[in-house]
Amino acid sequence: ENIYVMDGSKRSTKANAYFTGFGGKKRVVLYDTLIADLSEEEIVAVPAHEIGHCQRKHMRVLIALSLASGFILCLSLSFFVDQPTVARALGGLTPSPHLGLIGFSMMLLPLSI
Repeated sequence: ENIYVMDGSKRSTKANAYFTGFGGKKRVVLYDTLIADLSEEEIVAVPAHEIGHCQRKHMRVLIALSLASGFILCLSLSFFVDQPTVARALGGLTPSPHLGLIGFSMMLLPLSI
């Protein structure tokens, strides 16, 4: 009942689908490119796959992981903001939020790759 088609062909040529929503507002969205490229049997399998993500609680796990990584990211940033060592390494005499943010972004780049 809550399966929608998105006009994705203007943005991408990829055949894609996703599951979204919480509680009674859950829905599966299929790209129009997916419908154009697959057979009827394959199209039926796609919403089943997306509903499987819901049944296996993948969305809850991903939200929890996102919150945890955001917390760790903010905690790391708070450590860098007032560190005299970071300020001195970047040529400053006293710690400042500006130097802390620069030091944090320099540390984060290699870790994010």
